[in-house]
Amino acid sequence: WKYSVGATYTTENDYVIALDYLYTDKRDAATLQDIALRPTGEVSFDGRPLYESIEGRDGELLLTNVNGDSGSSSIISAAVSKAFDNGVSVQFSYAYTDADDVNPMTSSVASSNYGNLATSNPGNPGVASSDYEIPHRFTLNLGYKHEFFDGYNTRFNLFGEAYKGLPYSFTYKSNRDTGAGDIQFGDDNSNGARQLLYVPLENDPNVVYNMSADEINEFNDFIASEGLKRGEITGRNQQNSDWFVKFNFKITQEVPGFMDGHKGEAFFVIDNLTNLLNDDWGVLKKGPFVGASMISTSIDEQGRYVYSGFNENNANTSVQSDASLWQMRVGVRYTF
Repeated sequence: WKYSVGATYTTENDYVIALDYLYTDKRDAATLQDIALRPTGEVSFDGRPLYESIEGRDGELLLTNVNGDSGSSSIISAAVSKAFDNGVSVQFSYAYTDADDVNPMTSSVASSNYGNLATSNPGNPGVASSDYEIPHRFTLNLGYKHEFFDGYNTRFNLFGEAYKGLPYSFTYKSNRDTGAGDIQFGDDNSNGARQLLYVPLENDPNVVYNMSADEINEFNDFIASEGLKRGEITGRNQQNSDWFVKFNFKITQEVPGFMDGHKGEAFFVIDNLTNLLNDDWGVLKKGPFVGASMISTSIDEQGRYVYSGFNENNANTSVQSDASLWQMRVGVRYTF
């Protein structure tokens, strides 16, 4: 179900102000379940249910529907624009998005759509922030139009955008050889590193470390720097990548056609002008797909988590090359 309401107001000085709200309520959204997986009835100390595969069955994935809350999204957008008599035009806009879902369905095959989902409960992942949520986005459009040649417009346009990066999660590492990671919780999946990280209390009696004192200190510093809540399982998609800022520039020149009613146009575009001016600008970074696998875990005979192999670098965002490079394009368009 989608509901929307909007309003546009033009002032006496011809400023156009627009405000819109769009709400989407998802019902019976698509998801995947492993019907060869069943709960053991045991729960780890942090409230995480433990699972096991039914004997003789493995990875039987069922495309089905969410039973209950499927998530929702709210988008609020506002814009102010004005076209001046001297040919200058300007528009500034902002959009706020709060989007939740159960399964982002990121892939083209069942095993990936099932496994590529950070969770602490594979049987009931629950609603969380969507992989596709951009919480804040600002855009600026500056234009100038003038007839340097009588009857033929020349247009200059500068478009800029700035938005908060996409969300990602903190998870455990995959280690199938030792039985650690997702398998330790009975969660056998194609990703292997999707179980959400439990952040231990200081001197947590339920967590022991198979690491040096320096590694433990690094882990604690990481917890503090990320502002993670101790004694809780981290939420899915609770972290965000860096802000992304980019500007594009375009020049368009109208030219005469070969016949009456025909019109030609030549254009020159610089995509990601920001990166052309400085290699460190206009660079899009993204968090690790599904989750940043921070530390290995196993469960000892007393039900405690055994942490080892912490690596802070696994939380680093990666540069998305195609979106971060500048390009120049020259083209023509002929209409008749």
